Amino acid sequence: AGGGTSNEEGYLLQRIVREALRSPHVDSGGRGSLGKEAMSQLADPALSARVDDVDRAESVLVLGTDPLHEMPIFDLRVRKAVRREGIKLAVASERPTSLDGGAEAAVRFAPGGAEQFVHAVAAASRAEEPQGPTAAEAGRVAAALGRDSEVVIAWSSRLANEGAAAALLDLAGSLRLAEREHSGLIEVPEDANGRGLREAGCIPVAGPGFGDAAAGRSASEIRAALESEELTAVVLANVDPVRDWPDTDGWRTALQNADFIVAFSMFENGSTAHADVVFPAESHAEKEGTVTHPDGRLQRLRPNIPHPGDVRPGWRVLVELAAALDLETGLDSAPEVFEALAAEVPFYAGLTYQEIGGTGVRWQDRDAASVAPSVSG
Repeated sequence: AGGGTSNEEGYLLQRIVREALRSPHVDSGGRGSLGKEAMSQLADPALSARVDDVDRAESVLVLGTDPLHEMPIFDLRVRKAVRREGIKLAVASERPTSLDGGAEAAVRFAPGGAEQFVHAVAAASRAEEPQGPTAAEAGRVAAALGRDSEVVIAWSSRLANEGAAAALLDLAGSLRLAEREHSGLIEVPEDANGRGLREAGCIPVAGPGFGDAAAGRSASEIRAALESEELTAVVLANVDPVRDWPDTDGWRTALQNADFIVAFSMFENGSTAHADVVFPAESHAEKEGTVTHPDGRLQRLRPNIPHPGDVRPGWRVLVELAAALDLETGLDSAPEVFEALAAEVPFYAGLTYQEIGGTGVRWQDRDAASVAPSVSG
């Protein structure tokens, strides 16, 4: 599943794959997946910063991402905070970013070197001697962030997929982010609604709300299994792996080898060219449902234009597809699908479209939602 997929659609997709097709292989990203425990720890409300904390913190670290390309509104927020509020900015990434010019420290680490670099920053933040080839750069970043300061860290989801999750938690502990009011982590996903799809269960290591589920393959492992013909069928929901995911040639071969491909897409692309069935996907302006902001805020999508031709809501197509596969969901509307999702996600407990309203709601801020993500099993 990809970035054009709502939480409701993601929930139904993973049910179809797991319950109707009896397959554990579900993923919403092209670069692997966080482990279940790491996902739960990184989603801890005590470590979750709001976007407006950027305006109130003393310093911001942008780590492994260029928000101008991956989350432009956040890029603008950081720029305004630096210019108007005097927030100190540090940037650390594999390549130059658009924010480098306004940063007190703008440093590089080698591709694949994020884990070692972040551990080095954590050590320097504890007044220890940082280690590794980027020790000097790590020291500069730690000095820019300061000690005993309110710090927001905006980090790319790709870094955790590359093994840096433990390092991020190490850095968060060294900076004592959980103890400070306007501090914490904000994930910058590579695909829109990455956090929402993960919480809805579109991941190979857990079900909705990080609950128990049989372990499956990540997207890259699914590609390899299609290439070797160990897997013979695939559902592509709002994704074009031939264009967007690593190893495009591998994905092209994988889709050529597949016996049956179902795709949901707004446009023809390099992946739908291999599909046996293509369902027309809705645009955001046609869709009813919810998505999740990277800081955890659930937000409503409301249809603003009619569906063209015979295009139907994505959730309804998925409910009917589930029924055709002998999975009767009993769901007749987008709000009902969300209620079913909320019933399986402890930290969404009791949430409704009415409460989400026009401005959205962060479950971390709800008095009634006292259940944080936890690892079970």
